[in-house]
Amino acid sequence: MIKKNVDEITNDITDLPCFSQRIKISEIKQGYSHQCYKVTEQGIDYFVKFLGGQNVGEPSIPKQNTPKQNTIKHVDVCTEQHFCLVASAMGITPALYYQSEQWLVSEYIQEKTLADLELPLLEKAKICIEVMSQFHQISIDLPELKPETIIDELLGPDAFSEVISEVFSVAQREFIQTIKDKLNEVLHPLNNICCHGDINFANVFPLKTPKLVDFECVCLADVEYDLAMMVAVNEIPLNYLPQLVSYYQKISPANIKIDTGSVMRYLVFCYLINGLWYFKQYKSTKEECLLDLALNQFNCFDQLKFVKASLFEKMR
Repeated sequence: MIKKNVDEITNDITDLPCFSQRIKISEIKQGYSHQCYKVTEQGIDYFVKFLGGQNVGEPSIPKQNTPKQNTIKHVDVCTEQHFCLVASAMGITPALYYQSEQWLVSEYIQEKTLADLELPLLEKAKICIEVMSQFHQISIDLPELKPETIIDELLGPDAFSEVISEVFSVAQREFIQTIKDKLNEVLHPLNNICCHGDINFANVFPLKTPKLVDFECVCLADVEYDLAMMVAVNEIPLNYLPQLVSYYQKISPANIKIDTGSVMRYLVFCYLINGLWYFKQYKSTKEECLLDLALNQFNCFDQLKFVKASLFEKMR
């Protein structure tokens, strides 16, 4: 992913055609993937996300319009930008004002996310499931979840180095390959549901009509995958799982039947890829908090006893 320095970001945002007046730019440091900013123009705040594209493309929604004034007929290219357009029109994500290959400009929500609220864990999880259930009703062409491909990409060189050995040792790579091969034997995705793929508490605004953000991982997958990822990324204890499955089935308008065994198999996959992603980020940034997050995921993986050896010990 392309990273830009402060001066480049300031110049690029100032030059966006959706802004015409003097603006104030503040970096949003929460999150570990893209560069995000709060931009204020004439007393109105906007959320601006740098996607790292090649700076081509035209605005899809003029700023003076609202999503309800735009009709979505079909999305031909399955990208985060296009999905944001669809989701904002449905009202399940903040209003989208501008998009290009490099930038998304949307409504800035002042309220706290679930991650910032002091609520019981089960209550937070149920709010996530309510948003998830709505999200699963979206019908759109998207890339399908391919677990093997995701693991292979995580094992490849990162954005800062072409030398794979700087991230994973030979022993680590061989062990992860063994896990991948075993996962291929037990994971058989139907890939028939629009899944968010990263419903963590920081991506949910519990408003009167809850809003969901961050569509980097959106794909066609199984309901069980989205549920497993929500449990994994939020480090929800597994003793909550029966209640969460029951609650989803209770509120789902499509009366979807959840296979708990499938959720458990996807949990193996989710703990693995989350841990690998955090681990690679740690190797690039040397931020100890990322290593802690990675090891937490690897420890959860071990508790499922999918393989005999400990992933936690291999990666420590």
